[in-house]
Amino acid sequence: MDNFLKRINLIQPFSFDLNTNKTDFVNNLRRNVDLKDIDGMFSTMFEAFEKSENTLKGSVSFNEFSLKKRQRFFDRKAGLAKAIGKYDMKGEKLQISGYIKAWSNFMYFFFAFLLLFYTIFIFGFFLNVEFSENTYIPVIFIIIHALFMIGIPYYVLKSSIKDLKKEIEREFHFIVSKNINI
Repeated sequence: MDNFLKRINLIQPFSFDLNTNKTDFVNNLRRNVDLKDIDGMFSTMFEAFEKSENTLKGSVSFNEFSLKKRQRFFDRKAGLAKAIGKYDMKGEKLQISGYIKAWSNFMYFFFAFLLLFYTIFIFGFFLNVEFSENTYIPVIFIIIHALFMIGIPYYVLKSSIKDLKKEIEREFHFIVSKNINI
C-alpha cells in the first residue's frame, strides 16, 4: 500500500541540513513541540480547545521524531498529515530526513464506503430503469459526482502534505536560529 501511496504522492520524502548540534536541536525541539499522542483514535477530538503556543505536536526522541500540525479554530489544513523522520550528524551539520504521510486508517473506511455506495447506486439504477436514449445521463452525473467525492479528499490530503513540509522546515530553521541568538 505504501508504494501505491508514494506513486500518487500521498507519501512524500523530505531531507534538509541544519547548522547545529544534535543534542541542542533535540532539546530545543522538545521545548517547541507539545509531546502528545498523534496516532490515537481520539487524539485530535478536542485539540482546538487546548491552549498552547506551539504549532506542532507529537513525539521527539534523541534519534527520531513523529510530528503533526496542531489544530486551531477555523484552520482547515491542520492535523491531516504526519511527519516521521530521524536526524543524524554528518560532519558539522545535522541531517534531517524522513517522510510525510497524509493517509490515515480512517481513509480506508471512507473510500470503502464510497465504493460500496456508488456500486449499489449504479447497479440499483440499472436494475430499476428501462433503457431509452436519455437513460445514461444520470449515470454520467453519478460518475462525475464520484470523481469529485474522491478527488476533493485527495487534493486536501496532498495540500496538507505540502503545507506540513513547509511548516516543519520553517519551524526547524526557527528553532536553530532561536538557539543561536540565545
